Amino acid sequence: MANLLIVDDNEQNVQQMQHFIRTMGHDSQFTMTAEFVFDILQSERVDLILLDVHLPKTNGLQLLQQIKAHPEYESLPVVMITADESDQLLSDCLSAGAVDFIHKPFRDITFKARVQSVLKAGEYQHQLLLEILEHKRTSSSLRASRQRLTRILDTMEEGMLALDEEQNVIYLNQKANQLLSHISGKLLLRSLGDVLPELEPFCKDLQSTPEDFLSGKDIFNIQLQISQKEGAAIPCQATLTPLVFPDEKGWMVRLVAESFTSSPYPENKPESSLSTELPAQQNRLKQLEWMISGMWQLLKEEGAPQLELLNTLPADMDEMQEELPARIREKELRPALVETLRLAIRTWEQNSATATSAGKTAEDLAEESGLWSVYHDPDGGAYARTLAKYLSLDRLPRQPRWRKVLQTAYYVLQNTPQDSELHPRLSMQIEKLEKLLRQVSF
Repeated sequence: MANLLIVDDNEQNVQQMQHFIRTMGHDSQFTMTAEFVFDILQSERVDLILLDVHLPKTNGLQLLQQIKAHPEYESLPVVMITADESDQLLSDCLSAGAVDFIHKPFRDITFKARVQSVLKAGEYQHQLLLEILEHKRTSSSLRASRQRLTRILDTMEEGMLALDEEQNVIYLNQKANQLLSHISGKLLLRSLGDVLPELEPFCKDLQSTPEDFLSGKDIFNIQLQISQKEGAAIPCQATLTPLVFPDEKGWMVRLVAESFTSSPYPENKPESSLSTELPAQQNRLKQLEWMISGMWQLLKEEGAPQLELLNTLPADMDEMQEELPARIREKELRPALVETLRLAIRTWEQNSATATSAGKTAEDLAEESGLWSVYHDPDGGAYARTLAKYLSLDRLPRQPRWRKVLQTAYYVLQNTPQDSELHPRLSMQIEKLEKLLRQVSF
């Protein structure tokens, strides 16, 4: 049962609308002046407002603008009641946030159909909002857990990598980044064969090994020399550990820079396993394995579309607060956020356009990246309301979520060929925005 608020100064109209609403099985209340609307909204649950355009003192359009100016009532559906069929009036009300019109004199069937349609859409949006809020809560918890593990793993002296079942890198700590800095391009989501080809044969052999055998968590040590950009090579001990989960497998790779042991590995075979390690070392390896297993599961839970974004931001920016202090430089930052997102969307649309198709839309970008909420109406339309606000300085939130803007730009950059016309421009814009963010934050 929905609760509708009627705002109309004509008593006969109010009585007629209340009768229609009762026969639909819903409740209603009314006020004949605009001044009591916010008192009712604050004290009662209202699912839909039926608002007359022509009211004394404050007219319906002005009241609609006041309602939509409140973040608390921004999503509350408002249907305008009017006998005026002026195109300009309809356009002004729709632009101010009205969802529909009901023309006077009322017709039973039309009135009920319009009201029921809006209420059903509202139920859908409400359910979607609950799902979005739950997703945000879960995502926030996952992000906090991942950040805690990231901070711990980044203090390790050894390089740590996590691989998915297909042997693609889904995480690496700062030490691993340093040791593998000679490899050009991003390491995230690269295959093990590209990053550490010496380990690939061992990983392939273990890929077909029964899980009963892997449950012992045998650790295989391989002797490597990791080339550096300067031409030198760092001797490393590489440890490859299978990770067994209920539905799939993963891998942990540990890189320890050290002198080669006096006993070379015969025919590149593993020299030792966990069972031969000293108890203290064995315990530490178990702790590392636990942390990487935790990181592996967090990454998988955050969803495939997010994996590319996890290590996108520079380490110092990943620790920055979302809500930045309001300073003079923020006057430069706000336009830069809008400019960055606009350029990212333009790059996205241009990259996906063909001779016969207009290409993907901003809503497609929002949905595929998983960074922005996309609303679907019953007629099949889609719109990304929050993303749209970030495309205009006038509508940009007072505390904009800069991380979303930056990650969206990175997502587009990663999915755009480097020889694309707008790729270098977007790359330069990202650098400009990062520079401004650091200046504002520190």
